[in-house]
Amino acid sequence: MPIIADGKIGFIDSTGQLIIQPQYSSYIEFTNFKYRNKKIKSFNLPKQAYFNEGYASLLKADVLWFIVIAYDNIIINENGHTSCNMGGIKHGQYSDGLIAMVAKNRGLRDEFIYYNYCDNRGYDIISIPFRYAGPFVNGRALVLKDDNFSYIDKTGTFINKSTYSRAESFSEDLAAVMVDDKWGFINRDGEMAISPQFVRAQSFSDGMARVMDGKAFGFIDKNGKLIIDYKFVSANEFSEGYASVSDADGYKGFIDKEGNWTFKDRYLSVGNFKQGLAPVDYNGKFGYVDYKGNFVIQPQYDFAEDFLNGFAKVYYNDKLHYINMKGEVIWTFDL
Repeated sequence: MPIIADGKIGFIDSTGQLIIQPQYSSYIEFTNFKYRNKKIKSFNLPKQAYFNEGYASLLKADVLWFIVIAYDNIIINENGHTSCNMGGIKHGQYSDGLIAMVAKNRGLRDEFIYYNYCDNRGYDIISIPFRYAGPFVNGRALVLKDDNFSYIDKTGTFINKSTYSRAESFSEDLAAVMVDDKWGFINRDGEMAISPQFVRAQSFSDGMARVMDGKAFGFIDKNGKLIIDYKFVSANEFSEGYASVSDADGYKGFIDKEGNWTFKDRYLSVGNFKQGLAPVDYNGKFGYVDYKGNFVIQPQYDFAEDFLNGFAKVYYNDKLHYINMKGEVIWTFDL
């Protein structure tokens, strides 16, 4: 898991021991915000700073006589060994065996940015220039070319001739696309699998997709059937069989895939189930509940996030911490 110390990124194991010393940079977003009149200090890292399929994409300073003269974009493996040094070429998250690279090219009048794809050694695999190139998921990637979105396979071939004004990456073999101001879903062959009919649609997760009719949220299955009616003021995606939602009466909680409440309360905020636990704000303090709504980690935090890889970021006593799934502090940040 990545940590930040003295402005540098390193990595710890499940016990909080440093396994890769802090030495890398990335596009760290330090955040300062208020939650219930409490000032919260935290940070966000781009997806590529987390290991995925054994690799992470980071920046490393090129130092001459104690002066940083440049930053190299590198790919490292989980042992901290550099797999590839791309110099000044930026890149995204390693996914499905490929990584999107970002480069600049100077035209006749001005400089423009383009994307293409390489493997974990930096060898070009797909050299078509795109204005945007997303990560490969299910063997398909969302790309932007000539002001419209399309999808390519891992040979760089477009999966169909259609283009879309708005689109999402593939998830569970389907991708949400906008056609004539309505959202529908295409399959991996580029065929329309669920006809455009929704005011808004999100990617499939756990076999369900969140959709909106313009007034409220509901959920459909992969056949496009409305399984859970439009009745929620807000809704998150399904995760581990449950989705966090809120209704018009002010209740927040979790529903199952039939739309039944598993538990609800006057929670001030609810997160998502990850590895069996979800954060909820109960009477002004965050704790973590199990699938039945029982507190496994008691409410005590000023702010708390979903678990990721066995860790969660929590804020209390004016400090940001990583905790494990027992609620034990594994790392404390000095931001």
